Amino acid sequence: MSYKPLYHIFSDGAFLNDPNGLLYENGQYHVFYQWNPSYPGGKRVGWAHRCSTDLIHWTELPPALLPDNWYDRCGCYSGSAVMKDGKIHLLYTGNVRDDGCERETYQCLAASDDGEHFTKYAGNPLLSGPAAGYTAHFRDPKVFADQNGYAFVLGAQTTDEHGRALLYRSPDLLSWKLDGALQFDDPELDDFGYMWECPNLFELPDAATLQKHAVLLFCPQGLKPWGMRFRNRYQCGYIVAPRTFNGTGAFIGGSAFEEIDRGFEFYAPQIFSAGKRTLMIGWMGMPEEEDQPSAQENWMHCLTVPRTVWMENRKLFQWPVEELDGLHGEKQSISLLPLENEAAKLPDFSGACYDMRLTFDTTRAQSLTLSLRQSEQQEIRITFADSVLRIDRSRSAYAPGDPVREVRLRHPEKLDLRILSDRSAMEIYVNGGEEVFSLRCYLEEDAVHTHVGIQGKAVLTKGEFYPMHA
Repeated sequence: MSYKPLYHIFSDGAFLNDPNGLLYENGQYHVFYQWNPSYPGGKRVGWAHRCSTDLIHWTELPPALLPDNWYDRCGCYSGSAVMKDGKIHLLYTGNVRDDGCERETYQCLAASDDGEHFTKYAGNPLLSGPAAGYTAHFRDPKVFADQNGYAFVLGAQTTDEHGRALLYRSPDLLSWKLDGALQFDDPELDDFGYMWECPNLFELPDAATLQKHAVLLFCPQGLKPWGMRFRNRYQCGYIVAPRTFNGTGAFIGGSAFEEIDRGFEFYAPQIFSAGKRTLMIGWMGMPEEEDQPSAQENWMHCLTVPRTVWMENRKLFQWPVEELDGLHGEKQSISLLPLENEAAKLPDFSGACYDMRLTFDTTRAQSLTLSLRQSEQQEIRITFADSVLRIDRSRSAYAPGDPVREVRLRHPEKLDLRILSDRSAMEIYVNGGEEVFSLRCYLEEDAVHTHVGIQGKAVLTKGEFYPMHA
């Protein structure tokens, strides 16, 4: 069986990483992403480009950016998109290595009249190097329109190697002025990793209070593992401030940093607006982890499915976009299956590409074990006991480092799971999107079965299974 996903974006014969330039305009969704077509023989990073009218069927367009100028000759690195005067404008980081392998970074602009072919700005670069007090780790502009024109938030590293997010402003997308580093009243954030990558700055209303909040979503590098937290090579999470973003760059009363995805492979997500929805797509990969079995097929990594993001009580929730239901095959279902100190196979819930939804009443259960994509030798195992949900991929063909990720659930009396399986990609949504685990799962062709085991008593109150079709 091939490891190539059916409904997750990947790039056949190439290396894929950060989603870039996510945009919805005139009924079309645009997804750009970091793309190295020279993989595995070299490194020539540009931006690939796909578009869709329904978020599930994607048309591949010509590459939007290639490293062909002095200011981006070693790579067109991550950035974002914004509309101006009816044109798509891309802001990105040009990466350069000099003869001594010293890094140089430049912030650059390109634009398109037709949404397909892009021309780089003749006045590039917009920013010639890092601001004073910062190293050349100075990248990933996320642009947005504001009341005075435009702004972008940028990932940075101070000269004493602390991660920061900087805010720049412009009246016209061409001339940019540093507003300053975002400020926080939580002292933990003064020394919170040595670099902050891929920042997103946006607003969301809290569904519980209807009050708007400012959110900074970013990827701090250099955090040490702490209990169940920070178990990946690099982390990704967010901070919420209980007010709208007022332009001062101060997150007064902000929450503590919260990981947005509890899984193994989730990094560099990007937020964008589509009508009344806030959507997010992330990279199902991790920097410096390029030894996955998909290399046998000459490709590496994929993106998550598009997710709707919302806030409840200052916590971000995520759920696959409803359009994904358009890939469903014939439904199989179970209702009111009582289980007591036993294991049961769910024979109709079998496959490698599916959307499966299971709801358990666990009020009298001591523990629950769910085996996904099981064969005699392999599986992805979920266990739930003492309010802790645990994902274990040790019995798969790819499990570098610690093969377990865990989270303590706030409502242990129930367990509601939605599992998207797509050959080598899996996304597990817990209790209505309160928690999410993203992971790569390289399994044998016959690893297709689903088993559930219970210690104590539990009821599978509802189960739905849909094979997925591209």
